[in-house]
Amino acid sequence: MKNTLRINREYWPEVTDTPHFIVKLNYEACKIEFDDIYFDKMDEIISQLEILNKKRTGSVELQGGFRFNTVIEKKETGACQFIFVTESSGEFPGKLHLEGFFSINGEDSGLFINSLINLFRDGKEFIV
Repeated sequence: MKNTLRINREYWPEVTDTPHFIVKLNYEACKIEFDDIYFDKMDEIISQLEILNKKRTGSVELQGGFRFNTVIEKKETGACQFIFVTESSGEFPGKLHLEGFFSINGEDSGLFINSLINLFRDGKEFIV
């Protein structure tokens, strides 16, 4: 099974104008899905990702509450790592705490970061 992550932006206009994100993660035979992850300060996130894309090193942290948090790290080689920590609800059959990462080659890191920017700015689906 291939490790994958899909994130989509949605709105609940009858509840709030703030977008929420649908996260679907399949990682090492574990599957976690959320339909209500919120990220604060979207303009700041976009700005930080744009700076990260221009620089050769650095990191940007995306906090989606206690259930889904990520750090995007760019290395001097140009490669990126998308590090995540996630936790399912405590409902039956139990709680799953999962930590992992996706490695992105240097030649693909610009496209990867632009894809994240497009998720937050334009609502385009993000897939790793």
